[in-house]
Amino acid sequence: MKSKEFNTSVSRIFGIPEKTITVYTRLLKEAGLLTSGRGGRAAPDMTPLDAARMTIALLTCSGPSQAVERVKQFGPIPFLPNLSDFEHITQAQFDERYEGETLEEVLAFIFDRANDIGPDCKDWFIHNAFSLEMSDFSLSAELQIKLGEQRDIKFKTAVFMGDIKFPLPPPSSVIHTSRAISLDTLYQLSLDLAGGEE
Repeated sequence: MKSKEFNTSVSRIFGIPEKTITVYTRLLKEAGLLTSGRGGRAAPDMTPLDAARMTIALLTCSGPSQAVERVKQFGPIPFLPNLSDFEHITQAQFDERYEGETLEEVLAFIFDRANDIGPDCKDWFIHNAFSLEMSDFSLSAELQIKLGEQRDIKFKTAVFMGDIKFPLPPPSSVIHTSRAISLDTLYQLSLDLAGGEE
């Protein structure tokens, strides 16, 4: 999938005007955060890492001007394996499902599922990428997974969190922004990247 098709796909899937997505893409390319190269037939294909970084930008920004900073902040945040309560997955459960250690690496792995598994990969998404929520205030992301079947369904969370290195105003004076996407968004973008639009 070339850059123009990528922009069209992301626009359709996220419900954001293509003109706006094009600005995100241009800024991220200029910063060396998305695949870039010659135009036309020689243009390089966009990658799962590009989809991961675009997703991070769209879920953590109120507009394109913040995209580069937010992708640099959120992309490298690691999975936190030491949350030992019933709501969070263990390191072993994480390693069974994903490759990578950082948010952008795991999202790139997720966006490559349709390419690796084929168009019948929706069941993988239902159980391993049910939803993704990101909070710009706490520099965190939560990937929800589904365990079990029918009456024995449990939802658990893989938490990614970074060290907040910028000055924070008092909590009472800040609007906390959290955005989420569902498995359908993750699945459809993975499918489009693999060339199998549904």
